[in-house]
Amino acid sequence: MTTGQLMGLGVRDLYALVHSCRQRGETIAFTNGCFDVLHEGHVWLLEATRRAARRMIVAVNSDDYCRRVKGAARPIQSAAVRLQVVAGVSGADAVVAFDQLGPERLLELIQPDVYVLGGDYRERPIPGAQNCGRIEFVERLAGFSTSGIVERLQRVS
Repeated sequence: MTTGQLMGLGVRDLYALVHSCRQRGETIAFTNGCFDVLHEGHVWLLEATRRAARRMIVAVNSDDYCRRVKGAARPIQSAAVRLQVVAGVSGADAVVAFDQLGPERLLELIQPDVYVLGGDYRERPIPGAQNCGRIEFVERLAGFSTSGIVERLQRVS
């Protein structure tokens, strides 16, 4: 693996990266999200993921997924922009896009040692959890959400 971020990897490249890390005995942490308007809560999650293992993979939801889950007005930024921003601030070894309703297929492929999620997922079933070594929950920072930021911006304009 080369140093630096690898953005928008295909399945073969992602598999090769994971295989290479495993051969060297490196641990892998994984997280995912829309990361639409990056804010302190996102950075908090990304930093926790970075600390959880030697290597870090971040999955960014596709534009279609964001619209299905967040509503027709979302995402604010395209997947290409969100991939670039997350890669630039996260220190991730790979940033990938995905379109499924959940990351189960990626979790099956990566089989991360640690899957890092926001604390709001603690009480929900975690599809794909059987493919993870462990799950770590990071408590959300109060007052930081993309929906909240969008609402505040709409009130100002």
